Amino acid sequence: MGLILLYDKIIFIIMKLKYYNLNKLFLKLHPEITLPSDYIIFESFQLNYHEFYYGGLDTAKFIVELISNYIKIDDISILEWGCGPGRIIRHLPRLTNSNCNYFATDYNSKSVNWCKENIQNINFDINDLEPPLKYSNNFFDFIYGISVLTHLSEKNYYNWYEELIRIIKPNGLILLTTHGEASTEKLKFNDKQTFNKNSIIEKGNTVEGHRTFTSYAPESFIKNLFSTSSEIIFYKKGEPQDWGIEKDIWIIKKLTNPL
Repeated sequence: MGLILLYDKIIFIIMKLKYYNLNKLFLKLHPEITLPSDYIIFESFQLNYHEFYYGGLDTAKFIVELISNYIKIDDISILEWGCGPGRIIRHLPRLTNSNCNYFATDYNSKSVNWCKENIQNINFDINDLEPPLKYSNNFFDFIYGISVLTHLSEKNYYNWYEELIRIIKPNGLILLTTHGEASTEKLKFNDKQTFNKNSIIEKGNTVEGHRTFTSYAPESFIKNLFSTSSEIIFYKKGEPQDWGIEKDIWIIKKLTNPL
């Protein structure tokens, strides 16, 4: 565990040096944009200011466009589960109807505290690594979690699925991403065999929830997980791209009378 976190700190320093000039230029060109500290950015994404800000905007646009096929984004309550330093949620108010209510939660108190001080019109909260959240039953119309399950253990796949189902309204939608089959090219042969037997693979031997803790979830496992209390209305299998490997994308709808 200590060696993995030390290695992560070294990568942080390398990335800081690599993007120093580009990031300096970004700040000069965009003095109106407020960004968190370098390590908070690195811990949640990568240490490239342009990609952090405009990549977050692109992801927010993608979510709005995709979810608009299934729900009208007007006068609804929206939660980002695992918001980090607000990379995505900060853009939603100007991409959606202004009468929506926006909420965001994360277990990283430093990230959440930065968000509370620097991002307006969003209700930020701190959660623990395990449920529950502070919200009441059937509170949200739409919840999304981008690259959150990918850093949790198998136990917390179940725990958090049940919690998200608790706080979403009947017929409400939840969008989640997972490391699917395409991501297993990073795994060793034995791990791939285990993955192919419908078992989650946990890698990292470090702090769960941290960027160095990674999990891989087979399609059949996720479908079985979602078979209680919800139905899958959208699934896109991740594929290798020029920039890296896509995550699997899932949208589920809470059943009116969940099991």
